[in-house]
Amino acid sequence: METKNTGFILYCYCDGACRGNPGPSSYGAIAHLSDLTEVGRGGMFLGSGTNNSAEWQGAVATIQFAKEILDSPDRLAIERVIVRMDSLLVVNQLTGVWKIKEPRLKIFYDQAMAIVQTLKTPVEFEWVPREENTEADKIANQCLDQHSTVGLKLTLTTSTDRSSLQKKTLTKKNRKTRRVQFSLDEKTYTAFQKALRANKSTTTKMLVDAVKHYLKS
Repeated sequence: METKNTGFILYCYCDGACRGNPGPSSYGAIAHLSDLTEVGRGGMFLGSGTNNSAEWQGAVATIQFAKEILDSPDRLAIERVIVRMDSLLVVNQLTGVWKIKEPRLKIFYDQAMAIVQTLKTPVEFEWVPREENTEADKIANQCLDQHSTVGLKLTLTTSTDRSSLQKKTLTKKNRKTRRVQFSLDEKTYTAFQKALRANKSTTTKMLVDAVKHYLKS
């Protein structure tokens, strides 16, 4: 099916949260089109980490999230993806302005670039003030507050009528939401974190793999 060139821009906001640095950490993300139609939001409790690692893992997950939106059967005519964060460190390292000195952060950079290279749509990274990133921050802190439920928490919003996403407005009755939430035992969560560090997807694919592993245990 041929897509109509509507010139949509996909804006993805992400934020990491950490209490203690190092301490319990998480990330949150929200994505919407240039007409303000929200197309997805999600977050994840990451366990112990630092501010920088939480911000970086949020960036990787958000880029993968953008890829899933671009690859969705809705075939949205998105001409650009703009990832926005309030972490100047991550934005400048993603854009090559600053060098990455810490090996653990270089792993996240490699993950992010590996995903970007698979996209046919240009991706830009922008720094925004914290007050312009409140929704992603709210999701990250919600995941942090509810850390007793570990594992990926993802919400995707898709249209029941694909053509409606070409319009400038989208009412709630034209949307449906899939919510996936589950708990992992300590052994499975440890395996989940190892997979995360091994350059595997941090969103839907990993969710499916983790569920399969969980059901087999």
